[in-house]
Amino acid sequence: MARSKKRAVFVLLVCLCMSATVFAGDEQSVLALFNLRPTNFDAMGYNSDILYAVVSALEKNKSIDVLPRREMEALLSQAGLAQSDNRAHVIKAGNAIGASFVFYGSVTKTGPIISADLHLLDVRQQKVVQSWSPSFSRAEAIKSEIDSLARELAMAISKTGAGMVSPPVTAAQEAVGVENLAVKAQDKQVIISWRCNSIQPVAGFNVYRASNPQGPYQFQGRTIENTYTDERVQSGRHYHYRLGLLAPNGRESMCPLTADIKFTGEKVPHPPLIMSASGHIRRVVIEFVPSLQNVQAKFKITGYEIYRRSASDSVWKPIFSMDAGMRSKSKLGFSVEDQQIDTDGATLTYAIKSIDHKQSESALSDPVSVQTPLPPELHIAGDNQLRRVEFTWRPVTQALGYYLFRKTDQTDWQRVAEIKGADQAAYTDNLDLDDDTVYHYHLTAYDQGAQTGKSNIVKAHTKARPPIPADLQVVSGLVKSARVSWTPIDDPDIGGYVIYRGTDAGDLAPIDKVKGYQTGTFVDKGKFLPSFGALLKKGQLFTSLEDGQTYFYAVAGINLFGGEGERSATVSARTKPRPPPVPVLKASSAPGQILLHWEQSAAADIASYKIFRSKNNNGWDKVETVSAGQNSYRDTDLKSEIEYRYRIVAEDQDGLESDPVESNRILSPVPKAEG
Repeated sequence: MARSKKRAVFVLLVCLCMSATVFAGDEQSVLALFNLRPTNFDAMGYNSDILYAVVSALEKNKSIDVLPRREMEALLSQAGLAQSDNRAHVIKAGNAIGASFVFYGSVTKTGPIISADLHLLDVRQQKVVQSWSPSFSRAEAIKSEIDSLARELAMAISKTGAGMVSPPVTAAQEAVGVENLAVKAQDKQVIISWRCNSIQPVAGFNVYRASNPQGPYQFQGRTIENTYTDERVQSGRHYHYRLGLLAPNGRESMCPLTADIKFTGEKVPHPPLIMSASGHIRRVVIEFVPSLQNVQAKFKITGYEIYRRSASDSVWKPIFSMDAGMRSKSKLGFSVEDQQIDTDGATLTYAIKSIDHKQSESALSDPVSVQTPLPPELHIAGDNQLRRVEFTWRPVTQALGYYLFRKTDQTDWQRVAEIKGADQAAYTDNLDLDDDTVYHYHLTAYDQGAQTGKSNIVKAHTKARPPIPADLQVVSGLVKSARVSWTPIDDPDIGGYVIYRGTDAGDLAPIDKVKGYQTGTFVDKGKFLPSFGALLKKGQLFTSLEDGQTYFYAVAGINLFGGEGERSATVSARTKPRPPPVPVLKASSAPGQILLHWEQSAAADIASYKIFRSKNNNGWDKVETVSAGQNSYRDTDLKSEIEYRYRIVAEDQDGLESDPVESNRILSPVPKAEG
């Protein structure tokens, strides 16, 4: 006999079914949905369509407790009652089943128009709290237009204050949960199993089934065990299951996720056993071994289907298939890698099916959950530093290293560093940074296969350039020099100072640099300038300051990288001027000698006078230096027939010389020798 293809989908649920109605108290508040009565033959079927649409819409509203239909029908049967659209009967039935509200009504079809007469009854107050009379032009309009009615129904229940809207969840109530909800086919039945994870007492479980994932889900049975056998199954049908947890007071909380299976009624292969799953950067490695039961049952396994589900998924998704012959001969198991992960820190659950040569599929294996690494979390450890930024971060143990990226408001992101080693958790960026600049950074972790997304973005501001040196002063009256002083900047990141000078306050040029942040003085004695020729052996020419010249100075700090701060205010100094020349120098002759007389210089610090002589308009020769107290000189070293000229220069105590003053021309008084 040909065996039909069997597909089974096993769904792992890790769901916290949180509802304040689970352990909210002894009072039960539920909504019962009665069958809608067709008033004529043409309305047959449309009544079910409208009720189905209402049920489906209310499934989305987690604040409304809907009494399961199978349980409702069982309670009505026990009480000898039936569903009705008669108000008195509805009140009686609602009390019998313990419902707080009952939704009931009738449906009529006249020509193409489908109309309904619908009511919401408050059972305890025995009155209708709201009614509706919708009309639909065609059957397709029912589903699209009924959602607004369902919202109004929920709002009407909420307004009564009957407690249908769940109050805030307490910490104790959050502990209720179901794990590992699984379905599998066995002979002519489907077995549902689960694990309950709750610190609160659970009185039992209601099992619900639907033909599609959206519902509506119908009550199948109740159990106090962690397993349930569904014997009312047919080959070739899809079944979807949900669980409701019952508190000791009878209140129920529904888990939102589903488990599903396509039942064929045939024997299928056994799933493999997942040995391990390890999370890496945007990938997961799964190790699994084939089931020995397939060998014993003589299933010829030809391949495997890998399934994955994220925390937000309600169903499993096949991600890839692999051939059973891909296993290495040296290994008992298989190793597969999921590289289809585009987020970091993803919590993923994996399960695997075995596939035999007839393309029959096993149920899903026992699932295994794994989390991929999160990106590193970056922190600024040192800000406002000189052309460097210090970082720390939370290490990513699965990484081989990290990439550091940087940008400014004017530039795009660029990678500026590779930091090798997963245990590295600190780094200093000092690559081509500018002063007083805001930088943005992020970090990624990498391994041999992938790179995480970027970490959080942090900002760092490098240190500004040096401040203006304060208290700049200069000493005037120095000989061919000026002494500049300022208050040093108390900062070890200062490398020194640049000295500016000029003869015009608006046109200064740098003349020298001094090192050390604690330096606060500079004596300007002139500077070396490049010569046009080899005037000196070093190829430089020294130019001193001019006498009696006013010079302007400013100073700027420089950091250790040569970054220059703003210049100080300008100060001025005047070098000591040369002494004034003597007012008058006169030469007169006497027998055998020439007498020189001069008026003394007006300068108070004259140290001496230098006397020079020229013969017949030739060059000048120094003949004598006399003290500052003298005002005359007698020249007796003469020869006949020579015209003499004399020049006198005053020299002060600092060695500065006045301009020369020349005497009148005078013929030698020495007579010519006879002979």
